[in-house]
Amino acid sequence: MLEPSPTQSQQPPVSQADRSAAIDRLRRTLAAAANGSGGWGYYPGKASRIEPTCWSLLSLAATADEPRDALAVVNPHLQFLARSQRPDGLLQDLPSLPNLTFNGLAAVACLHVGGGTAEAILTRLVPALLRVKGVSVDNKARASDALQGWPWIEGTFSWVEPTAFCLLALKHERRRHPSAAADARIREAEQVLLTRSCVTGGWNYGNASVLDQDLRPYVSTTALGLLALQDRRANPVVVRGLEFLQRSQTKEPSGMALALTALCLRIHGLPCEQVELALVDDVARVNRLNNLNIVAMVLYALSGEGHGAAAFTV
Repeated sequence: MLEPSPTQSQQPPVSQADRSAAIDRLRRTLAAAANGSGGWGYYPGKASRIEPTCWSLLSLAATADEPRDALAVVNPHLQFLARSQRPDGLLQDLPSLPNLTFNGLAAVACLHVGGGTAEAILTRLVPALLRVKGVSVDNKARASDALQGWPWIEGTFSWVEPTAFCLLALKHERRRHPSAAADARIREAEQVLLTRSCVTGGWNYGNASVLDQDLRPYVSTTALGLLALQDRRANPVVVRGLEFLQRSQTKEPSGMALALTALCLRIHGLPCEQVELALVDDVARVNRLNNLNIVAMVLYALSGEGHGAAAFTV
């Protein structure tokens, strides 16, 4: 059982007034930047994209005045995701190949938001996620390269970020519709993450070492790996990862890293006051930069224990 450090345990929580002001400011930014045809781009006035749309859906649903209002708020934007879905079930928002990280995130968002449009998307998206695998590499020096999680794009090697998002999606879906196929994919994907942990704890983006050189972990990828493995908390890899994240929670002061860290610590039942304070302090900068994906991630992370972790809790 991990214990908070004295510094963490003595950190004062974010005041409700500061949290509410930050949430209101970020929510107004997102609402004003939504595209009339549905969805959000990475910046106001730009074409809608899958990633910022999914984070915006989650954050607006989490901060709706009444839970029953959430579906009405997000449904027009779910239509954008539905229009982005190919016949094979994967979502694609650019002429290039579908991004599996975005597809895993879309499944998480649809599973959480619910409703008819979301269910229609999931009917084809979940089988697509079960079908797609990273390339298996026969490497005598590292047997784990043969394991198949999810790649960034089809036909390539498995990476931590897409594997974490798709693994989270399948763990959610398994609770609703258990299947042997989902169990098998989940077991192998967990092994991908467990065998790629860095020596110091946490995760880099791919393998833990290259050419006999140990790679360093990053905060955002570590938070994602720990979110995907939250139901494996007794595993030594998870314990080491949490220790690294607690030590490093504000060392990568980007909105993305702080938001993912807050979600991860909250879900693992660890103090997150320090990172939440950093998020609130960063709101003015996040708003000024106007990257809507980051605005939405920070908004979701600040939306509180009642909502701002539910979509990622398995």
